[in-house]
Amino acid sequence: MSKGVSPILAAVLLFAVTVSVVGIFANFAPNLISSITSETQGQASSQIECEGAGMAFEGVNYDTGTSTATYTLRNTGNTDLFNVSVVSFGPDRNVLEQNTSVNVYTGNLTSITQNPGGDGFDTDPDVVQAFSGQCGSIELREEI
Repeated sequence: MSKGVSPILAAVLLFAVTVSVVGIFANFAPNLISSITSETQGQASSQIECEGAGMAFEGVNYDTGTSTATYTLRNTGNTDLFNVSVVSFGPDRNVLEQNTSVNVYTGNLTSITQNPGGDGFDTDPDVVQAFSGQCGSIELREEI
């Protein structure tokens, strides 16, 4: 007579292991699916919101006498833009001044005033760049 596990006992053990794995997965799966679903919904609504977003420079002015720059942004889309950053760069692409958390509302003009030629910098700004923290695909760049 050969020694080993009888086929009936093997089938019972295989069934018990399968039921245990299904039980563990049944407790884990709803939380995983809920987490993935809510994350996907958040990303989708953000992308839909940013689909109609846009902005443009309406004016870029720098007064060398006062070292003051005035940048005017227009929201050209149908979504309010929050956390827009406006950055002045010097000729060697160093950051001269930066404004963050600028809000550009739909259909409105927003003016930003900076003093990029002052504050200890000996250079005048060469380029201004604006980009949206909310809609990462929106980025403007204009030479001064």
